[in-house]
Amino acid sequence: MIKNLIKTIFIAYILILSISCAVNRTLSEKTLEFVILHTNDHHGRFFSWQFTTADSIVANAPGLAERAYIIKQLISSNENYLILDAGDFTSGLFQSKIFDYEPDIVGMNMIGYHAAAMGNHEFDRGLSWVEKFNEWANFPMLSANTFDLNGEYIVKPYIIKTLQNGLNVAIYGLTTTMYNLGADVILKCYVETSKELVPKLRDKADVVIALTHLGIMQNPDRESSFFPGRTGLKVGSQRLADEVEGIDLIIDGHSHIFIQEPFIVNNTPIVIAADWGTVLGKAVMEYDLATKRVRLKEWEAIRLTRKVNDPQLGVDEDIQAVINDYLIRAANDIRNSVVGYNSKDFDIPVSYQQSELGKFFADAMFHTGSKYNADLALFNFSSLGYGHTLSSGDVSLMDLHKLILHNNRLLLAEITGQALWEIVQKSQNEKINTGGFLLYSSNVLIKEKSTNEWDILINNEKIDLNKIYKIVVSSFLIRGGHGYQQFTSSSNVIDIGKSKLDSMIEFLEEK
Repeated sequence: MIKNLIKTIFIAYILILSISCAVNRTLSEKTLEFVILHTNDHHGRFFSWQFTTADSIVANAPGLAERAYIIKQLISSNENYLILDAGDFTSGLFQSKIFDYEPDIVGMNMIGYHAAAMGNHEFDRGLSWVEKFNEWANFPMLSANTFDLNGEYIVKPYIIKTLQNGLNVAIYGLTTTMYNLGADVILKCYVETSKELVPKLRDKADVVIALTHLGIMQNPDRESSFFPGRTGLKVGSQRLADEVEGIDLIIDGHSHIFIQEPFIVNNTPIVIAADWGTVLGKAVMEYDLATKRVRLKEWEAIRLTRKVNDPQLGVDEDIQAVINDYLIRAANDIRNSVVGYNSKDFDIPVSYQQSELGKFFADAMFHTGSKYNADLALFNFSSLGYGHTLSSGDVSLMDLHKLILHNNRLLLAEITGQALWEIVQKSQNEKINTGGFLLYSSNVLIKEKSTNEWDILINNEKIDLNKIYKIVVSSFLIRGGHGYQQFTSSSNVIDIGKSKLDSMIEFLEEK
């Protein structure tokens, strides 16, 4: 009797267990998962480097060899994954800059990136630069809203990747409309582009990912030049999510912020992985086979920085060997490349006052613009390499690459005295101690007239508010960078065809 009872209970247990396993198996077969690993704003940091945190702690930041080591661990047990970058892998450390960011692309090739969005800095040196990137990269660079003068896409607008589980994932790129990308680039609104493209992608794919270099921010003034008279607009990826239906995930860059959880706008998740390779974003996506809906199941910002005394990340030895080769070549090339002579020592400039080094920098820009009869040159403090200056003696390429943080193209533009006066007042009153503080060529003198009002003398003459001035300025500022919307009223803007580095080299060679 007891034996029969035990046997009955055991059979019932086995039956319940079998049913439970069958139910779980059925549930799992209703959904498909895949992982997206993502980065953004790498900015030429292909090797491990050190920095000091706000609380004075020295930390090690990873290069591509460390990033590769972590990525290999994360994908080792998952064949359904994508590795994506949201733009601005250029405009960074001089060791990368001298190779036109070839080592960064080579490292990304070795990691196995599937796609990268075109950031605004990828256009810093014109379309010949973009063509070079495309030659080097084994992965497609994406931008659906940038076109050449013939109306053709500069790079691919999108790709569709088929994962091992059969899911078709459409990935399309967008580039910020907040900056002038050059006279050879036609830039279209990312919202209108997406409204036209996303429905087509939904017909072709199970999942639609927007890989964007737009920025996560809310500042209604940033796009006023594109939408005159409209205020209170969300901008960047928030506006994209707010106004465009059908995007399953927005992977963003450009705003250089660390977040611990996604932004959710109009039920669309937006994620970003800080900057400089210090964070790796990991998104787990889930596709429901019955409803054909996609959701972000979980997201994590994986910090890759380490305090110097903590255990360090491992490295991918193959990538590290390539990195070491580039570093040796960089050290030899730029240390031995003397471009001119500097006759004085400059103090390290601070971002709330004019400086001799700032004038030296601006004078080089002014010298480049002199053949166009420029009246003055100006640039933003954030263009200077942090904590770097010039000493007297021979000047090498290494010195200049340290000095010039953002090597934007130089433009010549015409601007009214009134707009220029407003720009100077904004710099002196609102941009003190920020990267937006402006520095000027030696022929410009700024004097305090009264509290919060400043006189401007150009060639020892007081500024004429009704006069049109020719200015040499960067492609960053001309589109309203650092909130200087007055620059967007400039007219007759031409690309000089030189970068900041080019202007400094010429200036030193001819001194």
